[in-house]
Amino acid sequence: MVSLVGYLTSHRENKAKYVYNILNEGDATFIPKGPIHFIQNLSCETTVNLNTYDYEDPGLLTLAPNLFRFQNPTLEAAFGQDGAGIESIRSKISTYALDRDPECMVRCGITD
Repeated sequence: MVSLVGYLTSHRENKAKYVYNILNEGDATFIPKGPIHFIQNLSCETTVNLNTYDYEDPGLLTLAPNLFRFQNPTLEAAFGQDGAGIESIRSKISTYALDRDPECMVRCGITD
């Protein structure tokens, strides 16, 4: 069982840093409160993740689909990309936070 866990640090002068860990069975990691983060199962085996929070309802915010509702000029300025770059990013973003990766589904023989 292998999982990829990552988050973006707070930016300083638009220099956000991507931090990630590859977790194997029995490993643990820490994600500070607040940053954009994710976890992805990299294997075809079932994984179990235990998450703890210091508050009752951490909620769920589907940041990427909502962020990319902004018009291109705003996103171009924010990401330092031209229109084609923004459209390339937008085309890869799922509309639902828990969508499955089609390549992973094929590799793991998942058909539902």
